[in-house]
Amino acid sequence: MAINQLWISDIRYFVIGNGFGYWSLVTDAFSRKITGQHLNGDQKAEGCIQSLQMAISQLTEKNKTIHHSGLGIQYC
Repeated sequence: MAINQLWISDIRYFVIGNGFGYWSLVTDAFSRKITGQHLNGDQKAEGCIQSLQMAISQLTEKNKTIHHSGLGIQYC
């Protein structure tokens, strides 16, 4: 395995004041580097899409990268 062959996505949530913050992450499985991230006030798909777009924008060459997200309820 090498850098940018497999990306793993996840969502973490934090209590912020009286609500929650949702941190969408895209992590490179080989280097463990966070390649994309977005903090949002809800669990809408836009947060995940923006973190993935951030990761894609950092690619320097056209790799055949596999993107895997968990099967948690927030992705369904």
